[in-house]
Amino acid sequence: MQGFHVYPLSGSEAQDALSSEEAVHLLSNPRLIRPSTPNFAFVTFSGREITVIGYNQYYRLEHDAFRSPMIYRYQGELKRADYALPHMAPNVGDLEVTSRPIDALELWLLNEQRTVRPNFRGTLKFESWSGRYTKVAAFDPRSWQSIF
Repeated sequence: MQGFHVYPLSGSEAQDALSSEEAVHLLSNPRLIRPSTPNFAFVTFSGREITVIGYNQYYRLEHDAFRSPMIYRYQGELKRADYALPHMAPNVGDLEVTSRPIDALELWLLNEQRTVRPNFRGTLKFESWSGRYTKVAAFDPRSWQSIF
């Protein structure tokens, strides 16, 4: 779960699609990001603190019809972790992490060249495949709207 994750829209993790060094370079210079750049995230746990920094190919603001690629940054304090067990054993289920934001979730919308801070309360979902955590997603549990 902790570390660098690359997950193209195909759904499965593909670490060979992008190196962590390339990802750091893209985050430092977003003008280098192309439509073919896969989604990626750096996830770090330090004690009870969680940090997620990454890129997602699209984000749709509430009530907007268009999408914009974005770079996101989140830092929160871990409050609770729950497994969402699958119907079929023996796969380990997805992990839902509830945290209290230390800093507001920050999204840099690349197409619009502006920062937005959605009202995010800190619910993260780590998806698993064959017992390995891959994609991390943030969502609003009240509306189930996905943020990244």
